[in-house]
Amino acid sequence: MSAVVVPNRSSGGRCSRLLLLFPPLLLLIQPEAIRAQSSATGPGDPTTVLATGLNRPCRMAFDEHGDLFVAEIITGEIRRVTPTGTVTLFHSGLADYRGIVFDAFGDLLLSDRTDDKVHRISPQGSVTVFADVLDPYGGGAIAPDGDVWIPASGVIHHFTPLGVLVESIDIASQGLANAGPTFSPSGELYLGSWGGLWKLQGGVVSPILTGMTVRNWGVTFDLSGNFVQAREAVEAGDTHRIILRAPNGSVVDDSLVTQVVSPCATAFARDASGATTKQLLIAQTNGTLLRANAAGIPSAGLPVVPISLRGISPDAQLGALAGQQSALTANEAHFLDAIGNRNASFDVGDFRAFLIATGTVPSPVPGLAGAPALAALSGIRR
Repeated sequence: MSAVVVPNRSSGGRCSRLLLLFPPLLLLIQPEAIRAQSSATGPGDPTTVLATGLNRPCRMAFDEHGDLFVAEIITGEIRRVTPTGTVTLFHSGLADYRGIVFDAFGDLLLSDRTDDKVHRISPQGSVTVFADVLDPYGGGAIAPDGDVWIPASGVIHHFTPLGVLVESIDIASQGLANAGPTFSPSGELYLGSWGGLWKLQGGVVSPILTGMTVRNWGVTFDLSGNFVQAREAVEAGDTHRIILRAPNGSVVDDSLVTQVVSPCATAFARDASGATTKQLLIAQTNGTLLRANAAGIPSAGLPVVPISLRGISPDAQLGALAGQQSALTANEAHFLDAIGNRNASFDVGDFRAFLIATGTVPSPVPGLAGAPALAALSGIRR
């Protein structure tokens, strides 16, 4: 058994001995890490506690009702956290979560390295396979047209909303081993890692920031186009904090939030209507979820799910079928075709798929509803 000695200043400099053993993982606390919280305050301070007692809650996603879902890396469990901080178990049984994200159907997509799959979990908790992905690296990102981008080791996979593979882009040959994808307000795909930031355009990776001090966790955009990153201080002289950057990577505020310790993820909260807010949530590796001071956050968050099945008007679809070319946006038409006939144009078959997915008409597939039913109708096999 190993011991970590932490100075006890309340006892005149004497040391107390703490035995911290979590088999099979031994957590070592270093004095440098303890002192790395900045004494300064930023506009997003003071922080307040939303929830505690979680197990490395570094994978977060908000649903359309404003609840936060947290994948605990070590326990293999997904927790639901309400806006008031109530924590309940949502799902368990998958061992090695790499990331979570909600899709346009309102289902939770979860990458699991244990079985090399991305699973789809409905709001009711039923699990189906979204796609087979070798060594998935993260939860992925939802494009403005509803397509799904999933990172894997050295590769970024592009899928339709139903899990049909569109393309696989090799990033390893371009100097990236692993990187998490995020879409900007303009629809550009950013790839982030601990030490750098890149854009992916036309299959080509272009650097924005490289050689940064590690560790930088995640890229979370706001509506203005700026983004926040969580800096976990692991190098001498660095401090834990949340940094605000411009789209080109330049620093807007190097200490947006400073009252954090080992932050590992950020997410903008959604309200009960599904709209994103200025409430920035911060996950810490010690199992605590913090809320930044919303009054000091410059802009509301960018919706991580930019398109929603239930947000597409049935009347607009009927208008498009009647020849009103502007009734649907290009992204809406793409999404509906992707879940329907997949013939590169919106037609009555796509409208039927919408009615099945929303439950407006009964599912023709026994035991399946929503996206899994559409996948079965389309002949997609796992």
